[in-house]
Amino acid sequence: NDFGTTWTWRTVNPSITAIRHTAMSADGKTMIVVGAENQATIAGVYISTDYGATWVRKNLSGFDIFSAACSADATIIYAAAAGTLHVSTNMGATFTKKDVYTNSLFTASRDGNTLLYAFGAGTRMIYLSRDGGTTWNIKGQTVNNANVKSLTISPSGEEMIITCGDNDGYVYTSYDSGETWQIRDYFGMGDWQCSISLANGDFLVSERLSGYLYLIPKPKII
Repeated sequence: NDFGTTWTWRTVNPSITAIRHTAMSADGKTMIVVGAENQATIAGVYISTDYGATWVRKNLSGFDIFSAACSADATIIYAAAAGTLHVSTNMGATFTKKDVYTNSLFTASRDGNTLLYAFGAGTRMIYLSRDGGTTWNIKGQTVNNANVKSLTISPSGEEMIITCGDNDGYVYTSYDSGETWQIRDYFGMGDWQCSISLANGDFLVSERLSGYLYLIPKPKII
């Protein structure tokens, strides 16, 4: 809570051997971790509402969870498994299941209503929902045959980014709330990892092989 100057070690569960994904509210008080306790068990969802001091594991009926997302206030929490999306509208107290054909990372907007993911065998299609995962639309841009490493929606909801890795990935951006997408091929192929949205609509992305951090500015309207 001091902009990264000092850090405190938090133990989610001593038995966790692999953390697959994390999500956090805008104020940092609510944290969500997707973790597996060992190679033989399925991954579960752990939620903290006190800055990581204590954690509660949510039982999602034996589903193997691989990613999670939440609204800015963490009132809405999503947890995804293969073919299912679990939705909570009460900060994780209870979840309801929706049938969604996905096994990919995904992200949510600040209000929790817009969801974004890329899925498919080989070439991946971009899927967008504006009603909390009830209905989905497939967008025209496809993502090349590389693993999706991150998806980010800006605070305004207008700017979106998808980064892909495994040495042959590209960066994809949208500046009209996901309606149209552009491939940022001037960066070249690479192992594009994390992406962060800045308040002004710019993005920061990291590339593993070069070790560099790149700034992608929002296009200026003339």
